[in-house]
Amino acid sequence: MLDLATVSGRLTLAAVVLLAATLGWLLLQRGRGRATPVREARPDDRLAGLLAATGVPAGRRATVVQVSAAACAPCRQAARVWASLAREDASVTHVELDVEDHAELVGRLHVLRTPTSFVFDGDGRLVSRVAGAPSPGQARDAVRPLREAAAA
Repeated sequence: MLDLATVSGRLTLAAVVLLAATLGWLLLQRGRGRATPVREARPDDRLAGLLAATGVPAGRRATVVQVSAAACAPCRQAARVWASLAREDASVTHVELDVEDHAELVGRLHVLRTPTSFVFDGDGRLVSRVAGAPSPGQARDAVRPLREAAAA
C-alpha cells in the first residue's frame, strides 16, 4: 500500500514534468509564423529570377512566395492565410511553389522546413522570411511595412 508521502511525491514529479513539457512546447511554438526581416538580400534572392519559372506576375506592393510540400498540413493553412491576404489587398500577390518541383530554388534559399514564405517588395527585393504557418495577423504584419512605405 502506498503512503501519503509517496503519492504526494509522485504527483509533484508528474506536475513538474508536465510543466516542463508545456514550457518547452510553448518555446518551440513562439517563433512560428513570425516574419524575420532580411538584412541584405543576395543577388540571387531577387524576385524576377524566382518567378521566371512560374509565369506569375509580381504584386504591385508585395509578393509572397510560399514554399510548400504536398504532405504538409501547415502548408495548406499558410496558403489559406496568404491567399486571403492577397484577396483583401490587390497589390499583394501570393505564389505557392512545391518543394519537389523547385528543388534548386529551395536549396538556393536555404529552405529547411515547409512552409517557408518569402516577402518581396514592389521592386523585387527580399524583405522578410516567414518560417511556419502565420496567423492572419502575422501575415498582415509581414506586409505592413510595405503598405506603410507605399502610403508615405
